[in-house]
Amino acid sequence: QIVDDTYAAIPNTFEANHLKWLEGGNDETLFSFLKKAYEIDPADSRAYTDLATYYETQHNKTEYQKACVLMYQANVMHASMVNWGYNMLAGLDQNAVLFTAGDNDTYAAWVAQEGLNFRKDVRVVNLHLMMMDNYRDQLLKELGFPPLAMRSELTTKPEKYEENRAKILEHFLKNSSIKPIHIAVSAMHSVNDEKWKEKLYLTGLTYQYSEESIDNNTLIVRNFEKRYLLDHLTHYFSFGMDEKVADHLNGCYLVSLVNLHTHYVTTEQDDKAGKIKELLIRISKKSEQEKEINAYLNSDK
Repeated sequence: QIVDDTYAAIPNTFEANHLKWLEGGNDETLFSFLKKAYEIDPADSRAYTDLATYYETQHNKTEYQKACVLMYQANVMHASMVNWGYNMLAGLDQNAVLFTAGDNDTYAAWVAQEGLNFRKDVRVVNLHLMMMDNYRDQLLKELGFPPLAMRSELTTKPEKYEENRAKILEHFLKNSSIKPIHIAVSAMHSVNDEKWKEKLYLTGLTYQYSEESIDNNTLIVRNFEKRYLLDHLTHYFSFGMDEKVADHLNGCYLVSLVNLHTHYVTTEQDDKAGKIKELLIRISKKSEQEKEINAYLNSDK
């Protein structure tokens, strides 16, 4: 009622039209309100993520790319989050499919791809958006995967949502010979089946699916030493309201940094082990995982 009253009182404002759009939750029948909000004030960055998401679900690549570039140019995301997205993409196989789960990990990858024109060979797939039947059907066709005979309309029942998400992941993993599959560390809570977990290998900020055993420690070392840009883990060179979100997103580095630290200690690369230890302590304090990291660091004492 508040939204309706607002629109009745001030129909020609950004706020009223954006509220009408938000109330519908990406309902394409309400897109006219989002479009009008943007036309009223193109400089208001609150519309940019909504525009990018809508155009992605409509497979409108041109407008999607424009919206992502707007997000980048307006600093919608904290710089560290864009850096995180860059690193996540940097470690992937060529033409990989990357699964993300939420808004922050997805937008970080989108902005890094479009704003920095980086690793656009990777197809970022948000598991929540994949619940939209028309979007999923077109995306599977675009990627060359067989169709999935499932109608999944969003449901308020958590168990049904989990079941449908598992079906989608399973469909991709069963057809992994078509394209390399990676799952972001931030999305691993979506994998509940142990038979799939056994074939997912940590490589840094993602888990790589492989039917055959792979030397993932070598890939972790390669990514951190050769591909990742890590300044943002020690210094933030800009201020943003999302700094705390960036801190928690950086917590996704910890699981691979533990592996890397163990590798350096075992191979007696003391200088490198010391630097990784400093990173573990710094990141864990900011991401509120200090207890777990201290337990690991003190486990051999």
